[in-house]
Amino acid sequence: MVVDVNELKRVKEYLNTINRVDFKSITWVEYGQVCSIPDEAKTIARWDFVGLNNADFIFTGCYKNGFTE
Repeated sequence: MVVDVNELKRVKEYLNTINRVDFKSITWVEYGQVCSIPDEAKTIARWDFVGLNNADFIFTGCYKNGFTE
């Protein structure tokens, strides 16, 4: 594997930028379409208490699956 250090730094800075933004002000888009978050108000309210960062909302799949009880 060859890793472009400059690209890695660019991606890390992009993630840092996403994580600095107020979560509720983010519009999540996938394949050019605004994501439909299941039970959006409840999911976002619960996300505030999870303690993970904004990017983790995507990486954990919460934006697609919401919270499982």
